[in-house]
Order: sequence, then structure tokens, then C-alpha cells
Amino acid sequence: MPEALKKKKAKFSSTLVLSGSETKSQVVPPVEAQQCDPCLLIKMESQHSVNIDKLNRKARQLNKNLIAKQEEVDKYKAKVKQLRADRAIDSVMDNIN
Repeated sequence: MPEALKKKKAKFSSTLVLSGSETKSQVVPPVEAQQCDPCLLIKMESQHSVNIDKLNRKARQLNKNLIAKQEEVDKYKAKVKQLRADRAIDSVMDNIN
């Protein structure tokens, strides 16, 4: 059995506030870690796998949306650039006349 699955003892301490500024420290007795059930681990791993797949699909969809929006922004930037160039040409033509 792997070391991680063996029973371990842990100590925790807590501080209780009784009244006003009076406090009392209390040491919680050691707690034995529960052994992991292999079937439960497999089920949890499977669930995490499903969640990861869902998140990956969502990320791919968001990336596609981002690329589409970026292309739309690039089109507008090109249109603005063209309009500014046209305005500059019109301004020069007005100055010549």
C-alpha cells in the first residue's frame, strides 16, 4: 500500500474565546486519517476528468469567439484607417483648390 494511503495522525490546536479578553487554548486529540477507498478514488478521478473535458470544451469555444471578435475589430480598424486616409485626401484636395 502506498505511503500516502496509510493512516496518519494529525494534531490541531484551536483557541476558544470565552468572554471578553479571556481566552483558552485547547488541543484537539489526534485524529486518524480515513483510508481511501480505491473505487471512490476512481469515481472521483472520473468525475474530475469529465469536469476537465467540459472546461476544455468551454475554453475552445471561448477562444473561437475571441478570434471571431478580434477579426471583427480588425475589420473596423481597417475601415477607420481607410476613412482617415480618405479624409486626409479630401483635406489636401480642399487646400489645393
